Amino acid sequence: SCDPIHKDDETGLFFVIDRLERKALRDRKCVLTAEIKALRVTKKVFQDAKDASKSLLNEAKKNEVEIKKNSEKPEREVVHRVERVLKKHRIDKPYYHGGEYNGKAMNRLMTDSASIMRDLKEMLLEIPEEERCSDAEVIEVTSKFADVLKVWDAVFSIARVPSGRITAENVALLRQLVPEALRLWKELGLGVSPKPHAVEDHLCLQVEQKRGIGDVGEDFVEQEHQTGIKDDGKTRNAPNKAEQAKWCCNWEHKRKHPEVLMQIDKLKERSVKGKYVGDGNSSLFIPTVTRSDERRITESKTKKNIRVSALAIASTYTLKSGHQRNLDEAEERMRWEKEN
Repeated sequence: SCDPIHKDDETGLFFVIDRLERKALRDRKCVLTAEIKALRVTKKVFQDAKDASKSLLNEAKKNEVEIKKNSEKPEREVVHRVERVLKKHRIDKPYYHGGEYNGKAMNRLMTDSASIMRDLKEMLLEIPEEERCSDAEVIEVTSKFADVLKVWDAVFSIARVPSGRITAENVALLRQLVPEALRLWKELGLGVSPKPHAVEDHLCLQVEQKRGIGDVGEDFVEQEHQTGIKDDGKTRNAPNKAEQAKWCCNWEHKRKHPEVLMQIDKLKERSVKGKYVGDGNSSLFIPTVTRSDERRITESKTKKNIRVSALAIASTYTLKSGHQRNLDEAEERMRWEKEN
């Protein structure tokens, strides 16, 4: 018995020399050809369905754009105007934060809430009245936002006091400000999400128990965003990810090394600009106040004034906490079940 398949040594091709094997291969080829034709027909059906769906989707998108253009509501032009007002007060969307407002921006919003809301009110009143709400509503809402931001700024200022430094006066003031902050919040029709709920029912208790919770903030996370962007730029030409991670670890180790931090503090002390006043025996060094220092001092004074005004805003009206309301509802439900 000889092998029905023969290989040509010169060309490397295989030849079928058995007649029955050749017929079987030919029949198999016909079957596969028929299956390929059937698959091509099926592929064309799916391709036509895909093209039809795609055309319908594009048509729907065009109709949506036309509807938006023809609708009475303006296309977010007011949002761009609001962002321009915020940018005027140095409130930007940093790219390292995903193009969203971060904690620093919200801090400035609360600190300058009175002037920002005044500018927003003037901007909104410039819009034609048929494209916005009434003048009275604009004035009322902007004034309420100015008040609620002042109160929240005072709440967060006390909440950020480091552990062990809180005083009984701070706790008493916080217990007065939190209900007022939630009252103003709900007057604006804003929903109570988990964060306002945590402030309403748990902040005062935790601050009092821990004597301050400012040490558990996430400021270092915001700083790491900027540090990570700098490291990414310096490791752009790294040969691979492992080498890139090695470089970043080395830089982080150097940044946080105690001796390096000590040398940085010494350098800052030597680099302070100023002048010596007095004779050579008893001279007094007076540091020069820069513009950034003046701005920082002004912002600190402004914050103190805001806290005083926030305390004046806080009324004698007492708002029940969510925990107390839940207890009252549970007692009322138990009373109703006993009676029925």
